[in-house]
Amino acid sequence: MSMEKWPKFKNIEFDKFSIFDEKRSTVTSAQLSCAINKVSEFLLNLENFSNLQKVYNITAWVLRFLNNIEKRKTKISGELTAPEIEKAELDWIKQTQQFIFNREIDSLKREKSIEKYSKLYPKLDENGLLVVTGRLQFSEFSRKEKHPWILPNGEKFTILLIQYAHKKVLHFGIASTLAHLREKYFIIKGRKSVKSVLKNCIICKKFNASPGKQEIAPLPKDRTVESPPFLTCAVLFILKQGQAQKMLTLFYLLALSPELSILRASWWGGFWERMVRSVKTPLKKILGRSCLNYEEIQTTLIEIEAVINSRPLTFLYEENEEPLPLTPSHFLIGKRLNSLLDIQSTKDPESNKKILTKMFKYKEQVINHFWRRWRK
Repeated sequence: MSMEKWPKFKNIEFDKFSIFDEKRSTVTSAQLSCAINKVSEFLLNLENFSNLQKVYNITAWVLRFLNNIEKRKTKISGELTAPEIEKAELDWIKQTQQFIFNREIDSLKREKSIEKYSKLYPKLDENGLLVVTGRLQFSEFSRKEKHPWILPNGEKFTILLIQYAHKKVLHFGIASTLAHLREKYFIIKGRKSVKSVLKNCIICKKFNASPGKQEIAPLPKDRTVESPPFLTCAVLFILKQGQAQKMLTLFYLLALSPELSILRASWWGGFWERMVRSVKTPLKKILGRSCLNYEEIQTTLIEIEAVINSRPLTFLYEENEEPLPLTPSHFLIGKRLNSLLDIQSTKDPESNKKILTKMFKYKEQVINHFWRRWRK
């Protein structure tokens, strides 16, 4: 086909420079830097441990090693001491609090008020730890009872602490374990946390399991009819207060009608049989199939006696400002028998030894003076 026969098109006008113009778009980027105050890693992985005392011991050895590296001239050797164990405990409490309550700690360090969303009203003690505040500053309680350390619920350290306290009270119930903890720690949602931990206690599961439910017999008449105090009495235990050389008993014949508890109907004396169970249960949980000598079984029974007399008789409140629960030992000696001591370590062991020796000699002088006056 010749060029004359080619189809003809209209001329399209365009700007030749527009084709070669490069279209460029501006992209704006911003970099944001933020600081995270949470502690991502602990000194040890607590998931690998099931014993809190072992965690304290390993932490104390690590802290001693670091101290000996920094202070090579004054190296510490020998067995672990009580201040080192206490320092390890404070270190774990601080790590746990910084991981959960970092906002509250930062606000208190800046001397600012706690944010509104927080339900806590704490303060920092001399060790930089969060403690509970209240209106008991001028009470006669110990420092740890007035201002217990705050711990979160659900953390592994808190779980190990509850398990340790549960063993200390010889696997007693929720109230005894929580009362033991509240002398030193304030666990958020403490009753719920203790209940969840004790529910998974293998020893308690083993001894609390029952093959079936026994039909409960009706209460005897003496326990349901209103009567003056001590009209119906039962004697089963005699509290030991030393060996008696002679026992004098004075009887008044007042037309008493003695009733013997039938061996096959122990429910007649249910209120003292329940105390027998309180002794047998920890004995089974602690001893198991162990064979102890006389001194060991005596020591075990004394520990059980202390735990039973330290059990709470009244309700244990969640709030720190509420009164502490009453125990049988409060009526005997004015405090719980297994109360945690408020130990204040001294830097100079020699001065502590002198003070203890001086106190012992003074105590001997007071006792001797008392007996001299008694003879006169």
